[in-house]
Amino acid sequence: MSGHKHLKAHKKHFFLITLVAILIVLALMFFTDTKLGDLSELSSGTATQPMKIRATLDSLPELEFERRFETIEFTLASDENNIVRIGEGVLDVEGGQPAVTLQEFTGKVYLAGDALTLDGKVNKVLANGVGIKKDSFSIKVLAENVKFETLTLPELEIGYMPYQATGTLEIEDGKGTFNLADDTIAMEDFYGTIDIDEDVVLSGTVSRISVSDITVRK
Repeated sequence: MSGHKHLKAHKKHFFLITLVAILIVLALMFFTDTKLGDLSELSSGTATQPMKIRATLDSLPELEFERRFETIEFTLASDENNIVRIGEGVLDVEGGQPAVTLQEFTGKVYLAGDALTLDGKVNKVLANGVGIKKDSFSIKVLAENVKFETLTLPELEIGYMPYQATGTLEIEDGKGTFNLADDTIAMEDFYGTIDIDEDVVLSGTVSRISVSDITVRK
């Protein structure tokens, strides 16, 4: 009788050990799969989706592009050194502050503070609504560090943009808001428009954005 009880106890002990071993194996498989899944999603780029942002800031870092723009719009500041060469002619500010639109610009754009450098060709130029165009020929445009009052650069693609700024940042139409005071921000895969007037406004999408030590992504 005692031998029968001993056998039952041995079987029960073996069953518990086996059950614990199975649970440990399942737990290891679960956590290992989860970690590998997260890493594979990050490496493949499928973990992040574009987020809408709108930032109203006091400044931008220096930016340089060499590409084609459908349009570039800017208003020259009242500075006697502001000269934009258009073809064989010169556009200056003697008659006021010209509002300029460059259509189908291809070339170099360099932005540093409130100074703009352009070196490229355009299909058409509008200055205060007056068009300048050459039939079947592009027009050379050259401007070196001209001061501007307003500037719009649309459809920009910037892979990575870190710098310190002050202002406000809204994510996903106000679902998240940051008040910045000389904070370090870093935008990844920005696509959108930069509008500069009294403030710098960036509107578009990013794959990820960091504010100091906080990182936000979908």
